[in-house]
Amino acid sequence: MDKALRKTTLVYLRRSNQLLLGCKKRGFGAGKWNGMGGKLDPIHDGTDMRLCAARECLEECGLKPTALRLRGILQFYYQQNASWNNQCYVYESWKWDGAAPIESDEMRPDWIDIDKLDYSLLWEDDKHWLPLLIKSPEEPDGASSSEPLFFYSFFFDGKGALERHTKHEAEDFKDLSER
Repeated sequence: MDKALRKTTLVYLRRSNQLLLGCKKRGFGAGKWNGMGGKLDPIHDGTDMRLCAARECLEECGLKPTALRLRGILQFYYQQNASWNNQCYVYESWKWDGAAPIESDEMRPDWIDIDKLDYSLLWEDDKHWLPLLIKSPEEPDGASSSEPLFFYSFFFDGKGALERHTKHEAEDFKDLSER
């Protein structure tokens, strides 16, 4: 797999039949609903993707996940701008510090009922992997060592539309799973 890609994270906080999503207010992906997350910052995170995920979630919605579970690794390639290419570590957490999500400069968070999830408001690739995350059961202890469920590469054309995707086998990502 491509080790030169910029490292990013996504976090999906979960409670009963809901996901915490945020509407991106500015920058790349503005207007789309997504999990909380962002780029690895070597100054704050070193190379620890879990630290990055927790930091980004706290910055974007005021909640700090306390039991992150790696659920997948996604690679994104954009013809229109190679600087957007990234390898994203997708986490979920059923536990967090903080009472309620708060709006930030970057995101407007809201709890969304899973059965009312409108994929047309999310990134085009989400329909391929987000159902796999949604189907995963709650693990009360956080199960931080759980194996990821999905591994995909997504390729977007020059206009930003999803052109194709590839589902990978777990062994292709074995050395990346807990970074």
